[in-house]
Amino acid sequence: MGTRDTRAFERRLEEAWWPALRDRYPEPPGDSGGWDADQRRHAMMHHPVPAPDAVVVDYPAHMHVNLLSRARGCGLGRLLVQRWLDHARGSRVTGVHIAANRSNAGALAFWPRLGFKPLHDLADAQPSRHIWLGRKIAFEPQP
Repeated sequence: MGTRDTRAFERRLEEAWWPALRDRYPEPPGDSGGWDADQRRHAMMHHPVPAPDAVVVDYPAHMHVNLLSRARGCGLGRLLVQRWLDHARGSRVTGVHIAANRSNAGALAFWPRLGFKPLHDLADAQPSRHIWLGRKIAFEPQP
């Protein structure tokens, strides 16, 4: 669902997750214009794109939600996000970001309804197939 520390998560992926996947799924050959969806995913494993520094500095946590089509539209996504945000707030997380695919109209409608704002001014310097959105998280200071 998400992580409180995007940079630590990216390091962990590089150390413990990507190597085995790269061995199992070789980088596809040839021109990327002819790749199918699986080949594009394999290439992403070999060349992961980190979240932009300008996003992570104010929104250090990140989330990702994928629901099967039969689970969409019944409030489950909203409930999962709210639970994660409650947990993050309790862990003193100050901001969270997401990366939505530019072609995913459903996600681009969903996230703003949950208080996420586009971060174009922070992320547009790095061309991407994603639109970055962020939300600040307020927590009660400990006495």
